[in-house]
Amino acid sequence: MNPVAERLVILVLEADKRILTQAELVELNESKQYFNSIFWEYEKLKAMFYVASETDDYKWQHDILERVEQLKGGRA
Repeated sequence: MNPVAERLVILVLEADKRILTQAELVELNESKQYFNSIFWEYEKLKAMFYVASETDDYKWQHDILERVEQLKGGRA
């Protein structure tokens, strides 16, 4: 599992048991921002892939798929 995802899960579960410290709240917020960024990058790539497929640009499609795989692997 992605280390950011793992920490986010831990913080969310801890928040159900106790009040998080200020440092933990900062970590939680940073984790959310990280995934928000990843989400929007992924949505942008999906839109770009659609354009690439409609124009039969196979190199661009391949480049986009490589970027998607990087995002999935946590190497954004």
